[in-house]
Amino acid sequence: MTGRACRQVAMLACDSSPCGESGRQLLARLAPRPDLGSVLTELCPHHPVPGDIVEISGPGGSGKTQLLMECVAAALSCDSTSAVVLLDTDRHVRMPRLLQLLQRHLPSAAAARSAASRLELLTATSSQQARVALEALLARLEEHAGVLLLAVDSLSAFYWSDRHALGRVGERADAWYRQLGQQLVRLAGRGRLVVVATRHSLSAGATGWHHMGAEWAAAVTRSVCLRPQQGAVEATLRMVARTEDAAPPPPSLWKRRFVITDEGVRWLEVRADSE
Repeated sequence: MTGRACRQVAMLACDSSPCGESGRQLLARLAPRPDLGSVLTELCPHHPVPGDIVEISGPGGSGKTQLLMECVAAALSCDSTSAVVLLDTDRHVRMPRLLQLLQRHLPSAAAARSAASRLELLTATSSQQARVALEALLARLEEHAGVLLLAVDSLSAFYWSDRHALGRVGERADAWYRQLGQQLVRLAGRGRLVVVATRHSLSAGATGWHHMGAEWAAAVTRSVCLRPQQGAVEATLRMVARTEDAAPPPPSLWKRRFVITDEGVRWLEVRADSE
């Protein structure tokens, strides 16, 4: 092999492997991250850690956005420097509501406003805009370690319109959303952050099918299913034990009920089950 060919092979290998990362990217990847602390601890005593993916699903009006905003508020409150990125595709996010939730976690209105300033709110009016925003975020995270949580509301906002536009039976739409799922999995892993995303229950009673694809479904470590029930909402949390976890695995099925008040989510009794 000629010297020129050797140089070309070396360049290709560097471009396609982690060895090609810069010193800044390496420092960002290895930088310590603050503990998310109280995020989802009311729902389950084992809170998410960087790399975890939490999916909140349920019918319309079941409290998905409210629960997501509780996670955002808790993440902004647990550290004075870390940022949160919120991708809003459903246009259900209300900043006054977030400030109200922050005031429950922080000692003053000024502290709540300071925490809210560390929220980056992205809006998307199409799934293509959402993918472009996420790709740009991934590029930024490779050099900056400040983002602790990525919240997405919602994964299914454009699904049916995309399914109609991209194909009669939806194969192209499903392929498109598989790529979106892969993108979010890369963000959780390479960005070393927690991803919390909502989605509508697209097909009641279906099993083994997920419009985000098998890779996304396999990467979800906490699946929260919401179901309105007798004046409240029942939240069923299914957990997947990670291989690197040293602690004993938590119950695989954890159920709680909550109501939404003017102050936010108020949790009721807790019940852990085994499957």
